[in-house]
Amino acid sequence: MKIERRILFGILTVALWSVPSSAFANMGLPMIVVAYPGMAILFIPIVAIEAYVLRRILGGSYSRALGPVAVGNAVSTFFGIPAAWILMVIAQYTFLDRFDVGWQASGPGLVRNIVSQSAFLPPYPGIQANMSWALPLAMLVLLVPFFLASWLIEHWVARMMMRDVEPRLVLRGVLVANAASYVMLAVVLGALALAGI
Repeated sequence: MKIERRILFGILTVALWSVPSSAFANMGLPMIVVAYPGMAILFIPIVAIEAYVLRRILGGSYSRALGPVAVGNAVSTFFGIPAAWILMVIAQYTFLDRFDVGWQASGPGLVRNIVSQSAFLPPYPGIQANMSWALPLAMLVLLVPFFLASWLIEHWVARMMMRDVEPRLVLRGVLVANAASYVMLAVVLGALALAGI
């Protein structure tokens, strides 16, 4: 289990550091470009974990749970996550303009700015100087809308593909399966953020 955590930690570290800093310097960083490499790398482990959890809750074979989980994750990866990110960008710029959140380059103000602007990090020196923890922190915030989008879409797919299973059981199974994979991601991102401070 420790080896698996180290591999996952390494994969996420490589994905987060693969973002070109020269592009960020001029226009800011749309966090979807950070999220997508990590999602591509982690697609198979996440599907495996979620299928295992779903099978434990619903019963039946692992292969029966694997199909709905794989299809649901594919749909949420290509449609749900980008849609959730776009909504976050719209909310970010709507509310920031409305409440005029002032920029602070260090301390708690910097953390607040990274959290409030997590969908599209602006090209400010405070963020650039703290990329080792700013990127994981922004991704940690984005896990909330990504989780909601994933759960809703994957539940819908599972309901379509598992019509013989009680709907409430499918709802609970997909929720717990998604919670398991997102808690794992949150732990890794939190560790990366703390390691970078």
